Amino acid sequence: MYGQLDYKPEHAQAPWTVSYFLCRDLALPDLTPAQASARGQALKQMKNEVHDLTDAQLKILSAIARGLPADTVDLVSDLYIALAHLRLPDAQRKEREAQITTTLDAYFQGTPALPGVTAGISHISLLAPLVPDAFLESMVRSQAARLHMVSMAQPPWATCCAELVKSLDTLMGALGIETQTKEEHLLLSACFTRPQAERPMFLELLALAARHRLAGAVRSTGAALLNAGLLVASEGDILVSVLQDCTAANLDGSMQTDIDQIVANQVALGRATDSARAQMVIEATIDAVRAGVPLGAKVQECNQAAIAAANQVWSQQLLRMTPQRLRLRNTLPQAPDQRKDDDTSSPPDLDPVNTWSVNKLVQWIGGPISDKEPQPLDRKAIVAKEKTARQEARVKTRMPEKIARTDLDLTEADIGFTVQNGLGTYADFCIWEIERSKSLINDSTAMHACMDLLAPLQRVRDGLEPDDRKVRSLLYRADVAIGLLRKDIHVMAVDARTRQRFAEQLQMALTREQMVEGKRHGGVIGCRLSRGDWPWVAEQYHRRWLPWTSQITIDGVPQPMQPDQALGLYVTGKSLSGHEFDVSVHLWQRKPGRHSAPGTGRAPYAPMNTEDWIDTLIPCTVLHVPSAG
Repeated sequence: MYGQLDYKPEHAQAPWTVSYFLCRDLALPDLTPAQASARGQALKQMKNEVHDLTDAQLKILSAIARGLPADTVDLVSDLYIALAHLRLPDAQRKEREAQITTTLDAYFQGTPALPGVTAGISHISLLAPLVPDAFLESMVRSQAARLHMVSMAQPPWATCCAELVKSLDTLMGALGIETQTKEEHLLLSACFTRPQAERPMFLELLALAARHRLAGAVRSTGAALLNAGLLVASEGDILVSVLQDCTAANLDGSMQTDIDQIVANQVALGRATDSARAQMVIEATIDAVRAGVPLGAKVQECNQAAIAAANQVWSQQLLRMTPQRLRLRNTLPQAPDQRKDDDTSSPPDLDPVNTWSVNKLVQWIGGPISDKEPQPLDRKAIVAKEKTARQEARVKTRMPEKIARTDLDLTEADIGFTVQNGLGTYADFCIWEIERSKSLINDSTAMHACMDLLAPLQRVRDGLEPDDRKVRSLLYRADVAIGLLRKDIHVMAVDARTRQRFAEQLQMALTREQMVEGKRHGGVIGCRLSRGDWPWVAEQYHRRWLPWTSQITIDGVPQPMQPDQALGLYVTGKSLSGHEFDVSVHLWQRKPGRHSAPGTGRAPYAPMNTEDWIDTLIPCTVLHVPSAG
């Protein structure tokens, strides 16, 4: 569901924060008379404020009010979140409830129906619908694991789990983990956060870890997770990933430095996943506020204030790109590409006018710039739309009247230049991509098709092709040809440790980079690779989602990414800076009317959702992969 937002522009790296419901109790709370009375008052307030509450909804809200943790501060806001779930479209509401049931079934089906366990399952099911979608599965898994472990004190349950516990004790002893330690608790949590069907595989992993003497990996993971604030299921997932990576790389207890690198990378990815989930809650909440979903007066006021603060930044950004700047850029002569083949300097960053033109062109089209059969652009409608947007931005930013009178609106001529500029920038990228791919594959049908497109693409880049529909069709053919060319390059086998080292260094390099719209330079990924490594890097990282970044610098000013913006990786064919190849970060835009997440999954590096999202090809940083020789 949704949360309470805050926006602080002075926090440059993470201006958005969100508070949301996460249940950690397994039973109804013991309430004092005053606490019970407060819950009755909260229900009464709900009835007074929500006039169309049905009896069925009120009954469920009453049960939730009774079940909310004893230390709940804002009962009414939590009840509004519960009501938001109850008022979802039937299919969506039933899908959420089915996810909760299915997840719990994977943990408890076939186990003894003890009263305490049955009551715990009911309590988890009662409050889980208040949890945001992004955290729902992980929270239910965490609660299921807790319920499993606290139920061990009951003899029938202990008997049911006796064989599993005996195996765990034996394997932890073989691994060298002492009882009643933080490491033992971490291993138990990791085991019980696995569904029943996955626990035999966890025991096999633990046995393999014991043979590799990886007690140090468990200790390092436990230490790294202290105060991380992650859910129990997330901590278990991280430990499993650490042990899998260590055993796949054939590490043993004597290689603690390598083990620590794997731990650091997996914990960083776990934190990134958590940040990505929080970002999804922010975006879902913004969508809910804009859709008029009632969340209670207090939360609504906070959310509207946060969105207004972010809108202020976005409006200021819109007004910075004036028609005068566009026209000045249009009068400047096109600088020829004077880079030589042996030039190892990074190419110049894109001008803000170029990146603005591409972004606007995607918005005006309402879809990809390249199109097999493009429709004509209604330039008069675009002029009217842009005029309205600038007028609204002047009001939101409280632009002084004297300045507002001189602030111009875009004309049809400005729209024409923007379209041409955006198409030229896109064509320039295609040219670079074809040139960079020549070192990967020299002779193929796809390469010949790409080479045949170079001359017409250069005409577009140089502004010599006025027919935008013809150009967009050409760019579509270029996209298809480049895609086929990349498919011609086959993945070769590579050892697990090389993949892990690259993943670690990529994560570190991305963490250090500031994302700047149009930036075509960046740091070096500290893992040397050869030309033959490009296919597996492209397979693993090309068009993959970076969900943890919420801030981007545009036209020199840091600002929050808008809900319809995202960042994704792009693996280039060859580096223009003297390295083996590059891993770029591109800005993506969501198609109008779509509401899905940028990635096909919630974890970092999930494949981009190309059905609903568009790669603008605008770089925000370019990381370089050094050559192995």
